[in-house]
Parts: sequence; structure tokens; C-alpha cells
Amino acid sequence: MKTKYGGKIKVDIPDDIDRVAAISAKHGQTMWLKVKTRLHKDYLRYKNDEERLSHRPEDVSVVDWKYLAVSARNKLNRQKQTTKHSCGSKSFAEVEESTVKLLLTLSSVPQCLN
Repeated sequence: MKTKYGGKIKVDIPDDIDRVAAISAKHGQTMWLKVKTRLHKDYLRYKNDEERLSHRPEDVSVVDWKYLAVSARNKLNRQKQTTKHSCGSKSFAEVEESTVKLLLTLSSVPQCLN
């Protein structure tokens, strides 16, 4: 690696860098889940959005807290929906393709006469 003045610095990259990266990523995920859980508890302490917005945690900015409060409201609206998304991890293209294959299969099956 070169410095800004053109000198060279030797950088030793450990052989198990992938393991170190995985450990770091897992630690970051764990820390985020802890923060998210704490914020959710703060959110649930109050009954309406006005109270929630006026009692934001000290370590969260006003803009972030408003965004998080609105996101929670959207979650409540999604719970009211009667039709749920049921395709799993399939993309719309995969769903369309499997539907077309199913329709073609059904159209090629001879109909039984009663």
C-alpha cells in the first residue's frame, strides 16, 4: 500500500480474514438487534404517535425517531390487511413462470367425461 507521499507500507492480511469478517458481521447484527429491541420498548411505552414523538430517546435524532415511529405505524396498518403475501422468496417473474407452467399442464390434461 502506498502513503500519500509515495512511500510504501507493508500490510499483512491474515489467512483467516473471512472468519474475522464473519465474526465482525455477526457482532454487528447482534448489536443492531439489541438497539432495535430497546427502541421498540421505548416506542411501546406510549399509546399514540404524539406521545411517542415527544418522548424520543436521547441517543436518537428527531428525524430518525419520526421515521421509526412512522415505520411502526405502517406495521400496524399491514397487520390490518386481510390478504397476505404468500409467495415466499419467489420473485414476481418466478411466480409468473410457475403459474404459466401450471396452466399449460392443466390445459394439456384430457378432461374426463361424466
